[in-house]
Amino acid sequence: MLCPKVIIVDDTVKYRLFKESIWVAPQEDFLEKVNNYYLPAFSVLTAEHVQFYRNFGSSPISTLVQETVSTSGVGNPGTAKHIRELVLERLPIFLDERVGAPPEFKFTWLKAPENFIVRVI
Repeated sequence: MLCPKVIIVDDTVKYRLFKESIWVAPQEDFLEKVNNYYLPAFSVLTAEHVQFYRNFGSSPISTLVQETVSTSGVGNPGTAKHIRELVLERLPIFLDERVGAPPEFKFTWLKAPENFIVRVI
């Protein structure tokens, strides 16, 4: 028995977009009877569960939905400048709280207009 119409939820954002029109592999805590075997179904699908459902022909939702992001770059430049100033004002707090690893970028480098650009889209 193959289940190519049953989708494995490995991306909750994509699932929320399509949940009304797809069938998904169970995620509740109960025992699911499949071919006279009881398979525990958990809230978080493990690699073993994903492989189990893939063996029946199911695919992860992340492989079925293609996501494309594009920006137009049109917006109020004054707003972008204001947001950039707010981020730079608060950024030293977050950079100082990093423990165990030095920041990937120096604050002085990020302050340069050509290195940290904010656009309102």
